[in-house]
Amino acid sequence: MTIVAMLLFGSFEIEYGKRFGLDRNSYLASYRNDWSWDYAFGLKEQGIDVILYIVSQKYSGIYETKDGFKVRFITLKGWYRWASIFRFPPRRFKIGMYWQELVNFIAFHDSLKLGLKEDNVVLPNLLCKTN
Repeated sequence: MTIVAMLLFGSFEIEYGKRFGLDRNSYLASYRNDWSWDYAFGLKEQGIDVILYIVSQKYSGIYETKDGFKVRFITLKGWYRWASIFRFPPRRFKIGMYWQELVNFIAFHDSLKLGLKEDNVVLPNLLCKTN
């Protein structure tokens, strides 16, 4: 069994690049310091594979780490870099937080669908009634 764990934040470059000074290669080679890796290790011990999905402004594709984990970079559309500069309304207001998350989702939605298809991930249709 394989599951996907999606890490949602603005982008890899902001979260890991600016904050921790990591690029794709250093992240894949050595970074194991957040909840997603704890879950991935624990689930692997139970026989469940995990693919980590991370949104990125410049990286794309799926990679396998030396310790056998898969990481897929979901590419944000090019316009997101400019749209993310404008923080109006501010995140401190609920509408600002929701607006910024919506813009982020629109920017990676197509890449996410493609990645899920390539990884043969089936999502249940929660809006359909079953008899």
